[in-house]
Amino acid sequence: MFLASSLKAEENHGFLRYLDIPLFSGFKELKEGSLLFNGVKGRLIESKARGEGEVEKVILFYHKVLPELGWKALKQAKKCTYKYCKVKYSREKERLTIEVSLLSKGQKITEVLYELAPKVP
Repeated sequence: MFLASSLKAEENHGFLRYLDIPLFSGFKELKEGSLLFNGVKGRLIESKARGEGEVEKVILFYHKVLPELGWKALKQAKKCTYKYCKVKYSREKERLTIEVSLLSKGQKITEVLYELAPKVP
């Protein structure tokens, strides 16, 4: 994985099982609820990860890392709060949506939903 060399040595990131996308430091992919479908028009993948972190820091991490993997952020009206943010990216024939939600404010437990789908013409 070519991304590993571009991340700082002190950052310990795993990668999502079906996507070549790193996990935010300290987050673990949830095995339940994952979806993988390969069709004629492309892949459909849904995966979740959970860990301790702030919504803003998770979003900033992906804004920094995903362009290194060829993803381009799509122009969108940002409706981000400290509790929730949804961003979209595109690469070749695919679209990636990342939704970050704060589940528990006291412990800063945050969940990330990753959705990959073919671009719609």
